[in-house]
Amino acid sequence: SAPTGVTNYRLIGSLRTDSNGSFISKDAITAHAINPFEMVGGYVRFDGTAAALTSADVYNVSSITDGGTGLYTINWDDDFNTPRYSSPCMSKFDSGTGNREVVMYHASTAPTVGALAISTYNDGAALVDNDLISCVAFGDKRK
Repeated sequence: SAPTGVTNYRLIGSLRTDSNGSFISKDAITAHAINPFEMVGGYVRFDGTAAALTSADVYNVSSITDGGTGLYTINWDDDFNTPRYSSPCMSKFDSGTGNREVVMYHASTAPTVGALAISTYNDGAALVDNDLISCVAFGDKRK
């Protein structure tokens, strides 16, 4: 029906929501930007070879701890609600040595709500420091 007091009108579109107010329309492009489980909870990019670990770019990270060669802990400024967040990480290819450094969780340290422990290894499975390490975390941070 026509809006009150309007002579000419045109329906541009509509969105449907479920009982929780979440978008359920198949054409709602912004649905992913609204879902709190899919929002970035934190990210960091840092030089793992530096004497004092400082980030080049950061969001929701209070500090980075150096645990020794190839061992780092990213401490979240605002904790996640559960330790079951997703945290893809990467480190750069070292063309000088031909090694492909990779980032993994510490085998003995599971992610916690307040921190993510990672390790960087080379092709030979040896721990190595890397000058470019990036991590991003997605998970429930609703308060």
